[in-house]
Amino acid sequence: MSFTTYSRIAIVDIGHYTGTAVLKGLSCRDFINARVFISEKRLLDDIEEFSPEFLIVIGAKTGGIKFNIDFCGDIIYSSLRLQADVIHLAQKIGVRKLILIGTSCMYPKHSLQPIKEEYLMAGQVEETSEAHALAKLAGYGMCRAYKKQFGLNATVVVPATIYGPGLHFDAENSHVISAFIKKFYDAKIASDEEVTIWGTGKARREFIYIEDLINALIYILKSEGNLDLINVGVGYDYSIQELAEIVAREVQFTGVIKNDLTAPEGVFQKLLDNTKILSTGWRSIIPFHVGVRLTYEWFREHFS
Repeated sequence: MSFTTYSRIAIVDIGHYTGTAVLKGLSCRDFINARVFISEKRLLDDIEEFSPEFLIVIGAKTGGIKFNIDFCGDIIYSSLRLQADVIHLAQKIGVRKLILIGTSCMYPKHSLQPIKEEYLMAGQVEETSEAHALAKLAGYGMCRAYKKQFGLNATVVVPATIYGPGLHFDAENSHVISAFIKKFYDAKIASDEEVTIWGTGKARREFIYIEDLINALIYILKSEGNLDLINVGVGYDYSIQELAEIVAREVQFTGVIKNDLTAPEGVFQKLLDNTKILSTGWRSIIPFHVGVRLTYEWFREHFS
């Protein structure tokens, strides 16, 4: 199986922000036959007509804790349908390799840290992201079943929380870094004296810059291995309070950061064990503070 810059690569992302960013990253690396599919209309027909050799399934819409709670029914329905249709199509048209992007929410909420791949399905998932987690677990199960019965070469990639230029920025419904950038920027522009964040701020999260994730996907697509599941993390995390302070400093918000102690904050820690991905030769390159700065610069250029 040869993966080259001429390989036909289909990226499926109905949420479209991450998929579009991945397409841009691949194009910048001279992958000339990559295409992103962001519309459910004629989705399967369009993918089949494109006849991809490699398929990256990112999924349907998702977001932060509030979005996952408010739209849990939409999330599980759209994710299950999309995954089932696209994984089945991948087997039908004979793709060489399929990558399904999973989520660290798939792991049990009380996992040992760092979280190894073998901890999957060893306990109950976190309630605030249950719909998203269960949908991705079903996708993982389908990949395993199709590998066993049909020989589908499928790998579920579980990244740390993705951030970077080109992703979705919404103070209420985005993932936490994008949400914080929007929230603190809006507060600065409005000359607000305080910003309130959900929870105690003690929960810890690991983040991966979009360009580092793209490089990891390339390593996995090139690999001759046939892994069921692989984590892609950077090996360190930050508390939400630390993150808020980093973003506030970058945005130059000088007010007070307050905590809404009545709001949910999800599982306490989700630090991924990245031993398997490191064995491929991949390494994360972008330091966190640099990634936040680049993300904010992109946001300011496009939204200010």
